[in-house]
Amino acid sequence: MSVTLFEKEKFLRVKESLEQYIVPAEVRSCDTWKGRVYRVFGLDPFRESSKLKEKIRTFCEDLYRANQLAYNWQYPDDAVKVEILDFSREVLPFENDCQLLKSLKAIRYNCYTNGGKRAEIFKETFKTLDDLIETLKDKIIENLPEYQNARWA
Repeated sequence: MSVTLFEKEKFLRVKESLEQYIVPAEVRSCDTWKGRVYRVFGLDPFRESSKLKEKIRTFCEDLYRANQLAYNWQYPDDAVKVEILDFSREVLPFENDCQLLKSLKAIRYNCYTNGGKRAEIFKETFKTLDDLIETLKDKIIENLPEYQNARWA
């Protein structure tokens, strides 16, 4: 197992992709998946819609720093300065939910060292990451025609 140090762009694209789930405050309804993303971040989509953007930014920032720390622990001779993300830089979101899911799984894998060490200060972020991965898996599976055509029970 090795640790890949990801470019800032990957984390910014995660942010852009997740921000597509934001429901404007004036909208009084949201689809099931947008609501589930709010709940993954511990928010009510109708009472706390304005808070999701900041939660997503903090989440992506934490993942970026956790990846850098794992890299530094794995390769102390090649350690990098732990930086923060520049959210003013414009990037495109991922092409689809499958790419977002695969990127999140790659990030999760690369926040651990060979010995299983990870930055425990980001424990809640890792829980959110796991919950988000499960939510995206469910969304992808439930949108498959095979799943939609399958009998219930």
